[in-house]
Amino acid sequence: RWYQASSHPMPTFKRVPFAELRSHLPVDTPVMGCAARSIVLLTLSANLEVSPAGGARRPEAALYVLKENRMVKLIGLIRKRQDLSFEVFRGHWLGTHAQLAKQLPGLRRYTVNIIDRTQYPASAYDGFSELWFDSQEALDKAFSVPTVDALAADIPRFIGELTRVVVEEHEILRG
Repeated sequence: RWYQASSHPMPTFKRVPFAELRSHLPVDTPVMGCAARSIVLLTLSANLEVSPAGGARRPEAALYVLKENRMVKLIGLIRKRQDLSFEVFRGHWLGTHAQLAKQLPGLRRYTVNIIDRTQYPASAYDGFSELWFDSQEALDKAFSVPTVDALAADIPRFIGELTRVVVEEHEILRG
């Protein structure tokens, strides 16, 4: 229930014998069986974001924030220009292009994933990018501002083929 608080409370932990657990819970805490509890926990875990608590001294201390909306992720499946070496392609993507992409308004997270074609020569792509936005509206807005023109103009400088897809991400395991 503390996740519904208006400030950022830190949970307190108290070890109690399992047999006494019910007496430490609020009276109106629902009682449910294993199957119902599993469904609730799976639903909640899909909407929980874990981030380090500010100023926490213990590594296990974390602040859990219930997410209102799921983020939208844009993936770019990329094949390099055939006339470029892998080193030039990689350097341009991680340097010039990454700096331009970081300027997209509303961008929450950005990753570049480069595929080692010497290890995976049959791979259909040379890499893929992942760009996270708060919503589809935020994604649309980011690609409608004038600053996106420089990003778009940079694409043919190192990319031979680009396929963009917006995906619904389902995190199955967070380590």
